Amino acid sequence: MHLTLKVCCHQVDQPLCLECMRALSEELDKQMDDVNNDIKAYQSCLNQLEKKSTEALSEEEFAKEKSKVCKVFLFLHPLLPGWA
Repeated sequence: MHLTLKVCCHQVDQPLCLECMRALSEELDKQMDDVNNDIKAYQSCLNQLEKKSTEALSEEEFAKEKSKVCKVFLFLHPLLPGWA
């Protein structure tokens, strides 16, 4: 088996010994496993997001959430550097 390397604008064909070929094959298998695991994790996240409700808050719910955030900010405001 030969390994073709692209160096600058030229391709260099180099023979691989059996040990190097096995090591390369194992490394590529590991990388493929990592990619497949990333794909599965991404698909899982997408599925979870699709199951969640995408409805907007009502005006009343939004006002309640805003009030909560404002209360927390007012409590923390004196503790924040540069905001006192």
